[in-house]
Amino acid sequence: MQALKVLVVVMGVLIIAGVAVIVATIVVRATHTGGAVVAGAAVSLDEPEGTHVGETALANGMLALTLVGGGPDRVVIVDLSSGRILRRVSVTK
Repeated sequence: MQALKVLVVVMGVLIIAGVAVIVATIVVRATHTGGAVVAGAAVSLDEPEGTHVGETALANGMLALTLVGGGPDRVVIVDLSSGRILRRVSVTK
């Protein structure tokens, strides 16, 4: 009977510890920014007047912007963690 009481207490402690780990994991994943741009950070593209964003794509912490107007169409790739422009590509028709 004594062994059963010890077993019940140990299993109760394991259940409480398991629930605590699950809650901690949810909190960490919900608050993790994943390398996103810091709130308020801005990227200056220095594009000519009349330029506007045609399309956007997001992958692996990088943002691809398709810019149209103000010259030939082009794609600008921005690193979201640093805000740096990684590459500029002109698109010809």
